[in-house]
Amino acid sequence: MEVNSLFIIFIAIIELLIGFYVFFRGSHESSSKFFTFFAVLTGFWVFTNSFSNSEFWTKMTYFLAPFLFVTGMLWIESFSERNFKKSIYSILYGTAFILGLAIFFTDWIIYFNNQELINNINELAWSFGKMYFAYSVFFLCLTFYILYLIYVGLRREKGTKKSQLNFVFTGAYLFAVLVVLIDFILPIFNITSLIKYDSLTSLFFIGFSAYAILKFKLFSVKVFAVEALSIIITVIIFIRFLTSTGQEQIVNGVLFVFVLAFAAMLIRNTMKEVRTREKIERLAEDFVVANEQLRQIDKQKSDFISIASHQLRTPLTAIKGYASMILEGSFGEVSSKAKEAIFKIFEANQRMIMTVENFLTMSRLERGKMFYKFEVFDLQKIIKDVVFEVRPVAANAGLDINFRENPGRQYLINADFVKIKQVAHNLLIDSIHHTPRGFIEVFLTLSQYGDYVTLAISDTGEGATKKQLADIFVKHSHEENIQLTAMHKQAETELYIIKEIIKDHGGQVWAESEGPNRGKTYFVEIPTLKGKFI
Repeated sequence: MEVNSLFIIFIAIIELLIGFYVFFRGSHESSSKFFTFFAVLTGFWVFTNSFSNSEFWTKMTYFLAPFLFVTGMLWIESFSERNFKKSIYSILYGTAFILGLAIFFTDWIIYFNNQELINNINELAWSFGKMYFAYSVFFLCLTFYILYLIYVGLRREKGTKKSQLNFVFTGAYLFAVLVVLIDFILPIFNITSLIKYDSLTSLFFIGFSAYAILKFKLFSVKVFAVEALSIIITVIIFIRFLTSTGQEQIVNGVLFVFVLAFAAMLIRNTMKEVRTREKIERLAEDFVVANEQLRQIDKQKSDFISIASHQLRTPLTAIKGYASMILEGSFGEVSSKAKEAIFKIFEANQRMIMTVENFLTMSRLERGKMFYKFEVFDLQKIIKDVVFEVRPVAANAGLDINFRENPGRQYLINADFVKIKQVAHNLLIDSIHHTPRGFIEVFLTLSQYGDYVTLAISDTGEGATKKQLADIFVKHSHEENIQLTAMHKQAETELYIIKEIIKDHGGQVWAESEGPNRGKTYFVEIPTLKGKFI
């Protein structure tokens, strides 16, 4: 057998492998099945071209060509998810069959002469019949319609499908141009020697199309490459084994067995690696989906908290206002017992208002919608006011609060007045709750260059370990919080909010302690208006 014929058979085997590979490795959708049918038909068509010196196989080549292009058109419509009509394809396959009968049983399309000596080789001589023009028109119409279908798909589709169609169009265009050139244009100038190689151009269409199907399964493509290379090498060695004799045949036989075993091991290991990587890819995709779902749930939770908190704040504000008016005597004198009860209502309501405010702040932080109203004010004045407000709470707990004021000096900062007041208030309340006896001291200091002011709140309370200090401003998960009391959960939320607020102001907050039962000091460092303090 000639080298040219062996090469054509080799191409046919590759196309058959591609077809079956897509069927077994790709999805089992109709487009994959149609592609497999198309690839197998193409491979067989290419195979018939290897027997160009046989009248039967030459007729078979022309017989299969129309079926091949009708099937290609069917696959393109399926791949593009178009609704193809079965009646039209019945007519097209029927026309292809009639042309096939004309090829085999008449001389209307091609006819054969006697064997001729061409280039010292005895070759079959044949010519085109009177119906070859109709055959050519049918063939060309199918070719251009396939290109049209792909072009329409390219304009309509987006994303992955469009990328795939780009590959299909490239392969189909190269195939169509080369076939038209070799089979229809060159014969006009009596150049027919290349016709027997026209089938090789189908590898462009098959190869690009297969890659389009498997483009987003790159590890599968890796397996295919290994399988194809192994099979090709094995087939070549097997052919050498069959065509050799004597000692050379023995060597080729041993080499064939060795290569076959090595190829099987290589394919098995590669497939194992691919399956592992594909599993990791699926897990990664599942993780992305789960993460998105959690993000949506978290957003819904934040939205719910925001709405609920807004609804709660209105009645709580009303309760606070009326309780304050009763305590001030706006509705007449009340007994001391009644005042005591109303004061407890007022305090509980105040705590509830702070809790709701914390929920609102947390919700805004989680959604990235925290807004600040920056203005210049004296930090010392606001700390003095906060100490005055919480002093009754400290006195009720049996504690003294001492604010070391610096008369005549201002600590000017550009910050959100309400948020900084909330920070100072929450830190003082937290110190009161964790100080069973003793006192709380509050003071302000400036950095060496006056660019930062530090608020320090020191108590003589429970203190903290190094681990507790590290976690004091950290927001823990629900599972970690499950054993905590409501007061501890609220305190943790408040401290986390403090850290986020101060961070948004370009500062930092931390705590220090010499150990359990040795007190604790909160530090809040905020940038100043350098040179503006007196």
